[in-house]
Amino acid sequence: MNEVATIPETVRKSKRDAVLLALMVGAPAWLYTYDQDKVKLWLGVALQAAVLLIGYVFVLVIIIEANADSNSGENASLTEIVNFVRSTDSAKYALLGVAFLLSLIHGIALLDRAAKPAKWYARYPRNPMSKIAAILLAVFTYHFTWLYTYDRDKAKFWIGYLLFALYFTVIFFIPALPNSGETADPAVVVPILLSVALIVFMLLGLWVWGIVNSASRSDDWYRDYPYRRSGRPSSETSVS
Repeated sequence: MNEVATIPETVRKSKRDAVLLALMVGAPAWLYTYDQDKVKLWLGVALQAAVLLIGYVFVLVIIIEANADSNSGENASLTEIVNFVRSTDSAKYALLGVAFLLSLIHGIALLDRAAKPAKWYARYPRNPMSKIAAILLAVFTYHFTWLYTYDRDKAKFWIGYLLFALYFTVIFFIPALPNSGETADPAVVVPILLSVALIVFMLLGLWVWGIVNSASRSDDWYRDYPYRRSGRPSSETSVS
């Protein structure tokens, strides 16, 4: 006798995962519940990206000004840059403002995730996912495409998150590298540059991986997400 097993109309999502994502990435965490939070996602991502861009410009300006004020005639050390920020009100308030806005965006996302009851996540409406959306996310946002399919791609997302965190940490410290005279000390610079090159190569591989991974999945995989498994028909299957 054959029975028809139908894919459920709801999916069990995790409030714990939603809160963790909001804490770690802020506005992009709304990708985890994209169908219900489209407006919050794109508004939050636009604001967060703008604040990060402004913050990066402020950091570059501060480093340039700190180098100009350096008594040694060399690139300012990290300690000198910190002291410059402490002694310069405009630099201090600019960085505090950026930190406040980022904290505010993260806080709003975190409160939104935490305010929803666990049962809201446990019976989240299962709507068909979009393969085109996943590919576009992979092309323009690297590892954030795996937030869109986080229930199946947790490990991939966190690998990408760690790589980007490492990259930006290294990039941030490059302008503060010490000099030994007119040119930077090769013993310091070469290992840093090799590390950056390796990370960039890994990020390129991550980008290609995300695009290929998203594009190689069938339309049925996205339509039945997250319940589809290899060899399972698109919407129902016969079992004996």
